[in-house]
Amino acid sequence: MSDQKLIYVSIHGIPLSFKLEWPFHPSTSGADYHVLHGLVTLEDGSKMTCRIIDLSASGAAIAAENRPPVKSLVMLGKVQARVVRNLEEGFALEFIHEQMAEALEDAVTAR
Repeated sequence: MSDQKLIYVSIHGIPLSFKLEWPFHPSTSGADYHVLHGLVTLEDGSKMTCRIIDLSASGAAIAAENRPPVKSLVMLGKVQARVVRNLEEGFALEFIHEQMAEALEDAVTAR
């Protein structure tokens, strides 16, 4: 990558600035989004990194190689959750307590 600074503008010509730090990184597929990574702690205390596919105040969809058993309790970052179903590329979580939107991203990406 070059050291050249890219300048972005909105469709209305408003200058935009982006500062990316972990856990975000640009999509490698060329898409217009950034990837959010998290750390899942299983009931036995083991940990696995994951990619967060979808995130809301009440739960998350997780892409991961391993799938914890349905109904097991896990931690996504600092948020306690229950595995509610398996997905094609991972599993779905329901948070034990609904999260405040302002703090959600920091809570699920906490290490």
